[in-house]
Amino acid sequence: KCSQAESGAEESMSQEDQHEADDSLLFEAVESAAAEACRLEKQLEEVTAKCTDLRDQCSELQSEIKNGNKERKSLQLELADSQATAAREQQSLKNVISELKAQIQTSSTEVASLK
Repeated sequence: KCSQAESGAEESMSQEDQHEADDSLLFEAVESAAAEACRLEKQLEEVTAKCTDLRDQCSELQSEIKNGNKERKSLQLELADSQATAAREQQSLKNVISELKAQIQTSSTEVASLK
């Protein structure tokens, strides 16, 4: 696109050599516009590249968030399982303690009856 614009500017220049001084101002305007078009095209390419990079970064972050959510859910399930296991063990210990208390009571009664 830039080379086409510059070629057009050169063609305009060879025609301008045949015209009056006022026409040289027109050529300068065309040349300036071609240079500005090239500058804007380069700027557009840079912005497009930055947008592509940002889009890629967003995709990576979305992936990380998705993986983080999966890990969080997995950890929540693991925690719930651990809490259920702890509750069962606690109940089991309470049962053992109750049994031991009953045995102590029985033993105390037997010891008292032996006295």
